Amino acid sequence: MGHLRYYIGLLLIHLLHGHFFPSSADDGANSQLLNDINQYRTQVVGISALSSNTGASCMAEKVLTKFKGTACTNSTGVDTVLGQEQQFPEYPDWVSTCKLAVESTHDGQILPECVPGNDLSQSAKVASYNYTHSQDSEYINDTKYTSAGVASVDNWFVLILATNASTGDYQQTGGAQCKHIPLLSAVISNVGMLLFAFVL
Repeated sequence: MGHLRYYIGLLLIHLLHGHFFPSSADDGANSQLLNDINQYRTQVVGISALSSNTGASCMAEKVLTKFKGTACTNSTGVDTVLGQEQQFPEYPDWVSTCKLAVESTHDGQILPECVPGNDLSQSAKVASYNYTHSQDSEYINDTKYTSAGVASVDNWFVLILATNASTGDYQQTGGAQCKHIPLLSAVISNVGMLLFAFVL
């Protein structure tokens, strides 16, 4: 009976955390992509690294939902023909969900990229190469972009570049409904632990 209570308690903690912090991305691949791009910016181009931007990351996760399940082709990702980029009618809703002001996204850049293959860590390396050796390098090399958000799933990456100006900083105005909220995560874990104690 004691073992059953133990596993029920663990299940409750897992369910609570998963409910409030769903993950559709591989954080290791996201970090690797940003690190590789920063290495390129600092060592090759000679400009400052991009810091991590929570608001841009939240938007990247939302944009990523439009690409999940989409096959890589010669017309997707960095191969998209200029002027034929995908439009997002849900954009205003995503901005609201991420607690952003629309004005704070005007000067940002949304850069989707698709890399065939099943290994996201290897795909991150290829994606960073593609970003830095394609038409997108114009933005990667631009010093006006000072931070970034990354999301990934399946074969897709979405990189959002943000500026430090109010028209492109993706500054959140309140608590965003995205993952990576450490305080709330701790609260949920503690609630789970209390429930776990009651079950025992």
